[in-house]
Amino acid sequence: MEENKVIALISIVLSALYNMLYPHYLLFGLLIVVNVTDYVTALIGAFERKEQISIDKSIRGIARKINALFFVLIALIIDVIINNYFKTDNTFTFISSTVILWLVIHELLSIINNISNYNTENVPPAILKFLERFKNDGLR
Repeated sequence: MEENKVIALISIVLSALYNMLYPHYLLFGLLIVVNVTDYVTALIGAFERKEQISIDKSIRGIARKINALFFVLIALIIDVIINNYFKTDNTFTFISSTVILWLVIHELLSIINNISNYNTENVPPAILKFLERFKNDGLR
């Protein structure tokens, strides 16, 4: 009986999350794809550089990606609160859209950085200069 309550609670939470994410299912899907791609390119880079892959570092990377998904959830909740306060029809999604796009751009930069760490010949020089400036400014 207790197991059914847990399954029901998980179903309710996932349904609510799906309804909140519905306006963003393409953006959120893109975020998941770039998250996975970033993780895979980091692993490939470690193999190419013949570095040992530690479980701790891998878990920290996955935890950062899950943490980013919590940022999306918080932004979605803020959008829902704003929509309820102003009595809109849930079309105002500026905050969550901005957060998702910011995370996608950050992941894309990380993917390019991962690729440039082990394969500089396929990355255009302008992007390599940008990545060097990006690293030197301490934004990463």
